[in-house]
Amino acid sequence: MPFYDRSLDMIVATAQAPQTIGGLTDVLSRYGVPSIIRSAARSGAPQAQAFTTAVSAAEAHGTRLFIAQCGVIVDLGGGAKVEIFFPDRDASAMPAEDGCPMFKLMFGKTSFFFSCGTPAIETYVTTLDGSKLSSDVLLTTGDEPEIFAGFVSPQYAIFPCASNASSSVFVKLQIQVESTCNRTMTFISDGSSVQLQ
Repeated sequence: MPFYDRSLDMIVATAQAPQTIGGLTDVLSRYGVPSIIRSAARSGAPQAQAFTTAVSAAEAHGTRLFIAQCGVIVDLGGGAKVEIFFPDRDASAMPAEDGCPMFKLMFGKTSFFFSCGTPAIETYVTTLDGSKLSSDVLLTTGDEPEIFAGFVSPQYAIFPCASNASSSVFVKLQIQVESTCNRTMTFISDGSSVQLQ
């Protein structure tokens, strides 16, 4: 992003763990964000509490808050939308680590699936929505069960730097594996296909 761009289309709080949510409070203080998605599952960690306060302040300035729950669809405009697959029920009573959102970002016929990285939840979501999981790109941790990877069947599996992507089920399924280590990834979509630049 250029230094003068002070806006983001959306923030998704994918987990309530301090190491993953802590920086989002500062993001909300520095950028205009029209939409936020978060789980109803809450953490008692100070970083999570600070984020909750920052979200409330953003809402007071017009930001729309969406609580992640299966079936919620957020229209981003321009043909892009986000569909939530998990949690599949009110997550307010769930432990924070079990209420992580799993969602798909769609543009035309192309899509990117964002996984929790929790094998038990991924297997569960496969039993609920297996046929709807198919995506061009999967952002993953590398711990996905084979049944989940098979249903998503991505062209690209993107791993964080710390994971061991070479031993993953994606290699077995002959899916192109890419790591975020020391690189910026840019995907180009025309609504019909996705290419990694």
